[in-house]
Amino acid sequence: MIKMKLSQEEIDQFIRLYKSLLIYAKQKNKGFNKLSKEKRMYKDEWLNLRDILANNMTIIDEYINENPYNLKSEELNIIKQWKNGIYSNFFIIEYENEYTVMYDNQSGKSYAVMSLNDPISEFIEYIPSYVRTFLLPFKGKIVYDGLINTDNVIFVGSTLKSIMSMYKKSIAKYGLIKSFDEKINEHSDEELLKFYLKTKSNLDNYYDEIEDIIVKNPSLEYIFHKEIGRINSRKIKSKLKDNGVKGFFAILTDTVVASASNKSDLNKRIEEVVPNEKRNWIHIFNI
Repeated sequence: MIKMKLSQEEIDQFIRLYKSLLIYAKQKNKGFNKLSKEKRMYKDEWLNLRDILANNMTIIDEYINENPYNLKSEELNIIKQWKNGIYSNFFIIEYENEYTVMYDNQSGKSYAVMSLNDPISEFIEYIPSYVRTFLLPFKGKIVYDGLINTDNVIFVGSTLKSIMSMYKKSIAKYGLIKSFDEKINEHSDEELLKFYLKTKSNLDNYYDEIEDIIVKNPSLEYIFHKEIGRINSRKIKSKLKDNGVKGFFAILTDTVVASASNKSDLNKRIEEVVPNEKRNWIHIFNI
């Protein structure tokens, strides 16, 4: 299980390597050929250096080729992997015991992000919160670089609902990404449609997405009707059960279209009363 905090040794190693890379980026930006002793820099300066690095990742190649700090190959490989980092705007969605969930608005993917010395929740209280940071691979996990820009905006109402809807869609489509080493399997339209129709609440929240999928792939329309029947069957089943009714029942969207004491007879009745092109829309349940 992924731990909320890396070991102190790992944290120290990350900070040392990342700081050396940013200082190198600063000196490259100034046209320096050699490393010089750096004075204390404030957060805004580190943020500016991070921008320089993120917008010119060839600096990493130059750093590795020059190896100005005589690092071992293992640490050079760590830095090389940072070329796969993601510099973007994220919504911090929730704090888990093991990680912070960040949703990337640009890619539509969500990440489980490890903290460094202090959990992000200690300095960003309200969620969701909109931040800009750099996610980097490290020791098979995903960490942020310790530098976060935030406007401290509180999201409410329809905006909050929209953010959470995008996040849930991301989880349905890609899952929660916990390592850049993971193979991301994008779920099919059929799987997404079933997720969007899993509950009445999902149906209300994802109606536009459901419509888009069906327009894009009309052959999946049967899933929509079948799942709507399943959702509606709960209430119908409860009423029938309260009245002592037993047997097998076929629902077409919100209407019982056939019933029988056994499934074999029910299937025969479905064939008798339901048009052939709508038979795969049927949801069947028994009491």
